[in-house]
Amino acid sequence: MRPMQHLADLLALLPLPEPTAEGGADLDGEALLSADSPACDGALPSGLIHDVVHDLGADLPAGHLHVWGGPEGAGKTAFLLCLAQSAAAQGRRVVYATYDLPPETLAMRLLAMSAGVDIGALPDPGSSHADGTLEGTQLLRARAARDVLSRLPIDVLPARGFSARSIGDRLVRMPFRADVLALDYLQGVIREPGSGMGTALRELSDLAAHLHVAVVCAVRSGGAGDEQAARELELIRDHGDSAADRVGWIQPTGATGSSVEGAPASGMRQAEVLHNRYGETPAVPLHLDRTTGSLGRSNPRATT
Repeated sequence: MRPMQHLADLLALLPLPEPTAEGGADLDGEALLSADSPACDGALPSGLIHDVVHDLGADLPAGHLHVWGGPEGAGKTAFLLCLAQSAAAQGRRVVYATYDLPPETLAMRLLAMSAGVDIGALPDPGSSHADGTLEGTQLLRARAARDVLSRLPIDVLPARGFSARSIGDRLVRMPFRADVLALDYLQGVIREPGSGMGTALRELSDLAAHLHVAVVCAVRSGGAGDEQAARELELIRDHGDSAADRVGWIQPTGATGSSVEGAPASGMRQAEVLHNRYGETPAVPLHLDRTTGSLGRSNPRATT
């Protein structure tokens, strides 16, 4: 069983080279980050909450359960990372429980989306030398993003094989109090044989209430289409005492905004809150950049 790791320690495994004089070593990397406003600007020195998080009302009140669903490739992990980053930038202690990706990969994704660089250009974690292909301002941005992200209170917990109760036990034994628990995916949470997804929902809802922590998790759906999304997540929304406080859906869309089968890995998405105990929230158009992993509010600059 792998121990929980602080984000700063994971980022330290990426040996980014020193910038050269020709590559703009005299430039201010954090100023470059701020000027270019990458997808989740919760990592920026200003600590601003990204407009996607704000527009969706995803402020993650403590003690409540928040569930986001969508088909594979919709951008759920990118959205969870954006939420975690924004919460941490406000000083909230975040634990990211990953059932899907190794902690090193999550750190690389967060760095790439914060710096706005190709994740494939980053060096391999734990490499003995800086073997990435980043150069010039991209290297400066990556180094600056690593410095800024390393200051955020985010810890990554490898959770494969964990039940919701096991995660709760780990949170209780931690030497700090977690404010936000991000979890991917709900289907990965270990349950008693024969029990359904509702068991995990009930246990996560209890965890949120008893530990007064905001719990946000992703649900992987096997289908596409707004109608199917509503049917699948309605079961979560109306699951008795374990009903989630906020249920949302991220869906790949076509150029006209309609849902399509086999949408490209990069391109338009739409995030919609299907149920929100805290009030009505409009649907938000998004753009997912698969190269950097960035998930940002759709605008002309983002789609060019």
